[in-house]
Amino acid sequence: MSYSVDQAFVTKFAEDFHLLASQTVSRLEMLVNRRPGNIVGEAFTIETLGTTEADVNRARHSDLTYANMAHVRRYADMRNIDKAELVDSMDKLKLLADPMNAYSRQLIAAVNRQKDKAIIDAALNPVRTASGKSALPASSIIAPAATGLTLAKIIQTKGLLDASEMDDSDFFRRTGQHQNQNDPYGLSNTPSYVLVVGNQQIQNLLNDSTVRDVDYNSVKALVTGSLNTYMGFKIIRVADSLLPKSGTDRYAFAFAPRAINYGIGLDTAASVDYLAHKDAWQILAKASVGAGRAEDAGVIRIDCVES
Repeated sequence: MSYSVDQAFVTKFAEDFHLLASQTVSRLEMLVNRRPGNIVGEAFTIETLGTTEADVNRARHSDLTYANMAHVRRYADMRNIDKAELVDSMDKLKLLADPMNAYSRQLIAAVNRQKDKAIIDAALNPVRTASGKSALPASSIIAPAATGLTLAKIIQTKGLLDASEMDDSDFFRRTGQHQNQNDPYGLSNTPSYVLVVGNQQIQNLLNDSTVRDVDYNSVKALVTGSLNTYMGFKIIRVADSLLPKSGTDRYAFAFAPRAINYGIGLDTAASVDYLAHKDAWQILAKASVGAGRAEDAGVIRIDCVES
């Protein structure tokens, strides 16, 4: 055989696309207080009602005292999310791999990540009120203390949420999101809160020398995905790009589901249409969602040093 036979070798071209890795679904929208129905309008309101304490052993024939509970209205603005791509009809004829499905999947993933961004912004950013904007108070922020995410910070976070009576374990039982499927009541491993972190914060826990062996094994299970609860928190890792970062501080946070209201005007939808005036196919993904922080005490920002 000729030594130059390699000149006749052919290349097998791919007939589909390899989609580069990314977060493809919303990881938070099932963990917040979903408003019923579809939201119509540019925003929805969150009507909050303050608490009061009852009187004990009121003197006979004395006047009743009235609670005068505080009513506060907050607003959650809707976000219109969309992304599109064009495929020229003549270019499509020249492609062995049909791009339509691959484009659609990547566009849907981009929209779903923005759903999480809306929830993260609602948790950490100032919320709009009738009189202006209300920022997350200093009492809901754990300082970085020159460390990443540590066991001590998680314990402190749990203490703050517990002290505010924010325990929302009923939410997880009601929605079937408890860890132990062999427990019909979901009592043994039912979380009370959600802890949202990035990749570096999971690594911080694995390297935390104060974590006992049994806890270390639990954190390892978090990494492998075989466990998603720890110390009463349902751990959710989101794409690092979604969590705010200021200088070297990444803002992880914890919340009770009841503390964040979430509404959907249009759930994630995709379409493929031929545009005659461009002689091209348009692939479009879109959604309309809104989120707002209902209770400041139900959200704790955890500042974590991240190099």
